[in-house]
Amino acid sequence: MTSENPAAILAVCTGNLCRSPAVERLFRVGLATRWPSAAPALPVASAGTAAALGHRMPDSFASRLRSIGAGPGPFAPRQVTTEMLDAAELVITATRAHRAAVVELHPRAVRYTFTLRELARLAASLPPGDRAPLEPIARLQVFVAAAAGARGAFLPGDPTADDIADPYGGNDARYAKVWNSLVEATSTILTAFCPVGSTILPSAGARSR
Repeated sequence: MTSENPAAILAVCTGNLCRSPAVERLFRVGLATRWPSAAPALPVASAGTAAALGHRMPDSFASRLRSIGAGPGPFAPRQVTTEMLDAAELVITATRAHRAAVVELHPRAVRYTFTLRELARLAASLPPGDRAPLEPIARLQVFVAAAAGARGAFLPGDPTADDIADPYGGNDARYAKVWNSLVEATSTILTAFCPVGSTILPSAGARSR
């Protein structure tokens, strides 16, 4: 994904080596599985607040991605930019510090930037029933607005619970723990977001922020 082909959903961590590219690919696979007709209208990408340019994804994460059919393929870390943030409908960060860095870079993004665990927690708290549009971009906008509206009502007892630690340089057990956290959170979000059994055809949709 390049800046010329902007992402509707942007994942952000520090180096863009472990957490954010894993979230990117978990969302791609999840959308392709749960709502395949909409996946082309909801491109997903990732970037880092201090991108480790020239480095490659650690084998511990690359092998886990391959195991679910989401291998890293051609991948190069990217530095997050204002243009990426402005184009996105949803920005998902690994930690609260990343969320703060995103908002500092692009203040308007405060309305659609969440940590991964924060968004999973909010998504799980949304009321049952589905009156959201089936047009993919419009549905994403409604989902983001609903999550943002629920922020004050569902705060964690421990704010650090919304952070996912960086596994880089750790042993495989550390990577496995982070991987499991990423899988669990993305699954919760996709379950809340994707309509069941939808066959709606994707379209570009209109941004209205």
